[in-house]
Amino acid sequence: MSITRRLLAGTAAASAAVLLALSPSLAGAALPVPLPTVEGPVPAVTPGDPSRNYPFLATSIDLAARGYVEEEFFISGTACSYGGPIAGCNFPYKTRIVVRRPASAAAFNGTVIAEWQNVTAQYDVDHYWLESSEHLMRAGYAWVGISAQVAGIQARPGEPPALTINRLKTWSPLRYGSLDVTAGGAVTNDALRFDIFSQAVKALRAPEDVDPLGPLDPVVVIAAGTSQSGSNLAAYHNSIAPLYERVVDAFFIGESRGPLRTDLTVPVLRLLSEVDVAPTFTPLDAPNYRHWEVAGSSHADFGFIGTIQPLLVRDQVVQATPVCARNPLSRIPKRYVYHAAWDAMDAWVRSGVLPPVAPRIIYSGSAIARDADGNALGGIRLSEHHVPTAFNGTGNSGGLFCALFGVHEPFSAERLSALYRNHGRYVSQVARVNEANVAAGFLVPADSEESTGLAARSGIGRK
Repeated sequence: MSITRRLLAGTAAASAAVLLALSPSLAGAALPVPLPTVEGPVPAVTPGDPSRNYPFLATSIDLAARGYVEEEFFISGTACSYGGPIAGCNFPYKTRIVVRRPASAAAFNGTVIAEWQNVTAQYDVDHYWLESSEHLMRAGYAWVGISAQVAGIQARPGEPPALTINRLKTWSPLRYGSLDVTAGGAVTNDALRFDIFSQAVKALRAPEDVDPLGPLDPVVVIAAGTSQSGSNLAAYHNSIAPLYERVVDAFFIGESRGPLRTDLTVPVLRLLSEVDVAPTFTPLDAPNYRHWEVAGSSHADFGFIGTIQPLLVRDQVVQATPVCARNPLSRIPKRYVYHAAWDAMDAWVRSGVLPPVAPRIIYSGSAIARDADGNALGGIRLSEHHVPTAFNGTGNSGGLFCALFGVHEPFSAERLSALYRNHGRYVSQVARVNEANVAAGFLVPADSEESTGLAARSGIGRK
C-alpha cells in the first residue's frame, strides 16, 4: 500500500467536515483507481417471480420497446477505509450495479448517469431513474445504479431485523447472498463506500473481461446522488475524487446542502426542492458551480412515489405508512427540471457552455416569502407553480418522511374560478410560462409540450 493511501486511510473521517480538512496538495499524486472484477450480466427471471432471482426494484417499463436493456452485474475488489474505528486498505468487498442502457451503440448519446443509490429507507432506491427514465431514454443516456452502502445490502451486527428486512442479502439470499461491503464484518460502517463508487465507475470507463455497458463507449460520466447519497457525493467530490485519476466528469447533487469545495474545476450542479432550501444556505454560482432551487417542489414528490410504489408492492418490500398532518406529496413535477439539468450538464462537460444561473427562492427574514395563496416566491417556477391550481410547498409534519413529502392542497372551485375565467386563458398562461422556461434553459421542449397538453386536457376554467 502506498504512503499516500496509508495516510488517507488513517486521517480521513466519515463526516464531510473532516474530509474537507484533507490536504489539497495530495491531489497532485493522481493515484490510479483500481479496476474491480466484474461478473455478469447476472441471469434473471421475470420480475415478480417468487424466487426473487431478479434485480431488486427492476423496472416495469417495456425497455425492449424503447430499444433499451436492463442488466445487473456484480463487482468485487479491495477498498480503503476512509474513517471509522478501523483504518487501512485492501479490505475486500463485493457489490452490485444495475445498468439500463440503449441496446445499440447507435442510439447512445455518449453520456452515463452514474447514480449513488440512496439508502435512507434502508434499501436501495434508484431515485433518478425513477424520476427521469422517460427523458433518459428519449435522449439516449445510459443509467447505472451503484450500491455502495451497507444499508442497501446487508445487516450490521445487532441491528433489529425489522430494519434490515428489505436489504439485498435478506430480500433475496439466492441472488445476493455473496454480496458484502463490510470485509466480512471487519468494517461495519460505510467507510469503504468511496472506493467502491470510484471502482464501479472505473469499470464503466476501462472495462477488461466484462464490459457492463456492452457495445457502448462512454464519453461523459455524470455522478448523481440525492439527499443522503448526495451528501456522500459531496464528500467524495471534496476529498476523495481529487486524489485519484478522474473517472467522473461532473457531479449532480440533489436535495442536499452538504458543503462543497470551491477550488476544484470539475462541474457541479446542485438542485434543491423547496423543502430543502434554507435562508442561511446561499452558495454563489461560479464557473464550476450552478445552484438551482425549484419553487413548490418537495424532497420526495407525487411523481416519485407514484412511480416507485408499484415496484415496492410487486417486490413485497415492507413499508411503513406515514400519517401526515396535511395532504402530502407536492404535485410540482420536479423531474422536468432534472431533465433540463442532465442536458445542461452534458453540454457543460462537452463544450464548456455553462448552465443558466437560476433565480433563488425568496425569503422574508427567515421564512420563505409567499403569495396570497401561500405559494413560494422566487426560484425556478414551473407552470404548475406559477399558474397554480393548488398550494404546493413546505409545512407538513406527522409520520416518517412527512416533512420531506411537502404539501399539496388543491384550491377551491371558487378560487379557481376567480383565477381563471375560462379554460383558454388558463391554458395560454401555462403555455407562456412553459415557453419562457424552455428559453431560460430550465425545461426541455418535450416536457413543455407535455405540460401544456395536460393543461389543455384539464377541467380548469371550464364552465
